[in-house]
Amino acid sequence: MNIADPDKAREKINEFIDLLVKLEEHELQISKMEWDSLDMAYQDREADAVRRKIRELKPLIQSISKRIMPDSYLNTFKIGDRDWIMDVKDEAEELIGTIDMMTKYQQILGPEGPASATRGLHPWIWDVAMNLWENGHYKQAVEQAWNNLVQHTQQKTGLDSSGKNLYSDLFKCRPDNGPLLVFSNFKKGTQDWTSAHQGAHHYGMGCALRIRNLTAHTTDELDEQKALEYLAALSVLARWVAEATVLHNPPDGSVNKSTGDALPF
Repeated sequence: MNIADPDKAREKINEFIDLLVKLEEHELQISKMEWDSLDMAYQDREADAVRRKIRELKPLIQSISKRIMPDSYLNTFKIGDRDWIMDVKDEAEELIGTIDMMTKYQQILGPEGPASATRGLHPWIWDVAMNLWENGHYKQAVEQAWNNLVQHTQQKTGLDSSGKNLYSDLFKCRPDNGPLLVFSNFKKGTQDWTSAHQGAHHYGMGCALRIRNLTAHTTDELDEQKALEYLAALSVLARWVAEATVLHNPPDGSVNKSTGDALPF
């Protein structure tokens, strides 16, 4: 099931169908009236109000339909097409039937397994990948997600480095002054603290080498499943960077190469 809330989807589609029925009734009344009739003017106003509501609901109904019935006339119809009300109403009723059928199948068969919800990915990743993803540009979606992650990381820390070196510098547990980004929810000196920072250190470098470099150095398109897993992996790194605390007053006197100022570690 590609719909997160089937009940809400049914509710909105039924609301849409009711509007179509009302508009059909208004247009039928108008067709029976004289041109100078006061009732006709009233029906015209009522019909316009219903059309406005239909236009407001149209994007949502089409989004639902594209996920479940990608070849449906609902996905491309224009208000004013020949016989559009009748055809759209038929397709909307079929859409409800399809949702009902899929819901029953899922109840009988059970879920296929855990799935990664794209809407739950970190905004540094999904906000820039979403439009590319919806258009099937999976490789570009991963590349843009990585670039945005690096940009946010640099802005947060003041570092100029990128790729493997950036995430090595941030989380490396050096004997002299430790990592530059710190997970404050772990107590320093404990094994958990060391594991958290060493893990992020190697994980960040791994994302740079295995995901970013190998994706950027090929012209081959990524398949959807692999791209989704890459975005999920980058989302983990983005969340760690966003949640970590930047240390101040580095004992080694590091400076920002671009400004000459002390780095805000």
